[in-house]
Amino acid sequence: MKILVVSQSLAVEDYRSFYTNLLKSHNMLQVSLVTSKYGRELGGQVVACDHFVPPLDTEMAKRIRFSSLHCYFPHVQIWLPFGLWKSLRKDNFDVLVCLCEPYSLSFLWFYLHMILFAKGSPILLAFSAQNIKKNFGVVLNLIQQLCYRVSRGILFVGKEQKEVAADFGWKGASISFPLWYNENRFFCQKRPKNKIFRIGYAGSYTEQKGLRDLLESCQLLGRRFQNFAFSTSGSGPLSREIENLKNQATFEVTDFGAQTLKKMSQFYNSLDLLVVPSRTTLGWKEQFGRVIIEAQACGVDVIGSNSGEIPNVIDSPQDIFDEGNIVQLTELIDQKMRDWTELSQDQDSELREFRSRKAFQKYSSQILSSHFYIELCRLKG
Repeated sequence: MKILVVSQSLAVEDYRSFYTNLLKSHNMLQVSLVTSKYGRELGGQVVACDHFVPPLDTEMAKRIRFSSLHCYFPHVQIWLPFGLWKSLRKDNFDVLVCLCEPYSLSFLWFYLHMILFAKGSPILLAFSAQNIKKNFGVVLNLIQQLCYRVSRGILFVGKEQKEVAADFGWKGASISFPLWYNENRFFCQKRPKNKIFRIGYAGSYTEQKGLRDLLESCQLLGRRFQNFAFSTSGSGPLSREIENLKNQATFEVTDFGAQTLKKMSQFYNSLDLLVVPSRTTLGWKEQFGRVIIEAQACGVDVIGSNSGEIPNVIDSPQDIFDEGNIVQLTELIDQKMRDWTELSQDQDSELREFRSRKAFQKYSSQILSSHFYIELCRLKG
């Protein structure tokens, strides 16, 4: 089976682990990956494509191709790679995977290239992380309906995305395609139990991510306890508010800023609790929350708000609080802190290992790539 995957996210080295695992498990598979020399993340940041390192296995290296193209990308949903036709003409692909939203100009760009340059009659798969039903306007709605008509299946990040697509009229194959983590990067490292309880936040320093709620919660906790620490990793407009908390707090506050993935693994492993306090807005709610699974893979306990897919990803109702409810959030952290205090060194280590194993079975690139291959075989018949 020959697969072509087109995605902005492939510019990040760790996000390619899914496809290298596909190759490891299935020796008759060939994969071509196409991304851009520069891409735009959901937060608006422009990132350069990481260098592609072929697999060490010589036989496997022959079965993977990687292309980074110049592109036009004024918006996260407008990503138009130039030279895409060359990738499509290189082989007779069985499956074309376009990791672009059905309503996007990016999908239309890909589809036009497909009908003009693709050989044979490949299966076309689209992708959706959209978990709010929106009116995109006449043009984008028409593109979405075109996508629904020509795609054999859509890869959905979560449950809410499937429901939104069904409301729009999607009746084709709905394939679960949650985000994954690189198990070679994120795993539980052995360490002594922390001397003080360490709370963490990772992500954009923005109001919609709920960071301001967490900062206020930490202030309330500081009136009850002093034997805890609060660490953040990310960047954004609320950086100054973290600095203000650091200057006023009676407990330890550390802002690591934006970090590399290697350092993020170390960051997670230093924590006892990660908080994901996202808030739903008129046009956005949490679509997945990759930080959740990365932290769980490192053995960290995770709590989060009930925004979007967070409850489904955390998969533990007692670890969910109502978004924006600072009292609820504070009480939940308080309880986590008290429970942690009662743990011995061995119990703490066992819990961390348990969380890591659970995350591996649900969200590691190794496991999810195997599930994806099964879905591809079903579609091909």
